Amino acid sequence: QEVLPPYRLQLQAMLTALDGFPGGLRYTRPDGGLFIWLTLPEGIDAVAMLQSALDNNVAYIPGTHFYPDGAHGNTMRLNFSASAPEQIEQGMASLLEVIKQRV
Repeated sequence: QEVLPPYRLQLQAMLTALDGFPGGLRYTRPDGGLFIWLTLPEGIDAVAMLQSALDNNVAYIPGTHFYPDGAHGNTMRLNFSASAPEQIEQGMASLLEVIKQRV
């Protein structure tokens, strides 16, 4: 199932921003849904990084919350459905700065 407008613009804004992130990151390119799954390099703790992200006006859900054993601490779920493309661009720029402090 294809991502439908207006979410297509929001998804594209997030994917474009992620394309500019440093190497070592992996992320999904969804055909449907409202989220992108981002995997950071091993050893980066998305839970520990969350407060810094919030302090920089960007939020995500740490991926570890989606695993019963609490694994995958270097992952996060990003929602693109609740923000305009311009907000996504700003939020992703902030997230990039937070990630750069840890890689």
